[in-house]
Amino acid sequence: MSTKEALLAQFALGQVKSKVLDTDVYIKQLSAAETETYQFKLINIKTNTVDYSKVRGARAELVAMCLCEKDGTLLFKKGSEIDNQFPGVFVEAAYAVCADVNGLVGEESLDKAGKD
Repeated sequence: MSTKEALLAQFALGQVKSKVLDTDVYIKQLSAAETETYQFKLINIKTNTVDYSKVRGARAELVAMCLCEKDGTLLFKKGSEIDNQFPGVFVEAAYAVCADVNGLVGEESLDKAGKD
């Protein structure tokens, strides 16, 4: 097995079974490209800073990108579906799990946005 094949096998994208508020869920692991697309949607390219007008709905957007069935089929198409159908406590908890599974915890997070 080549090094490339070994890396692809070790780090294959899939779904991670987890819990959100004591409910079993599956979280899709995002590719590097999907993660960057999510992160950079919040950036104003001209100023290279977080565009706070784009932060609204960002948690629900990540949840929509990640919550899935066991086979990887996404449960929601848009974050607005989640924002309009679930209470904030669920969105916050699901966001935390999705961010953790996808390595977004510990970076400049939405929790820190605007608190400088």
